[in-house]
Amino acid sequence: MHRNWLQVAGGVLVVLGVGVWVLYAVGRYWMNWDVTDRQFIPYHLVCIIPGMLLWQYRFFYSLVKKWRQRGNNQPLK
Repeated sequence: MHRNWLQVAGGVLVVLGVGVWVLYAVGRYWMNWDVTDRQFIPYHLVCIIPGMLLWQYRFFYSLVKKWRQRGNNQPLK
């Protein structure tokens, strides 16, 4: 199945967002870095939020399309 490049980019961002926690765990528990989860959450969210939106863009596109069609079918006042 051919995948859309937006979905692939979204998948890559999601993997990077999850990978942030792997880096956190390795740094904190294996290399004994003095880090907290609060230092890593912004990087996680910067990857996960746009990644999920891109990964599921067809769903959001169909919602916007339905909302536009509904708006065009309403009678004039």
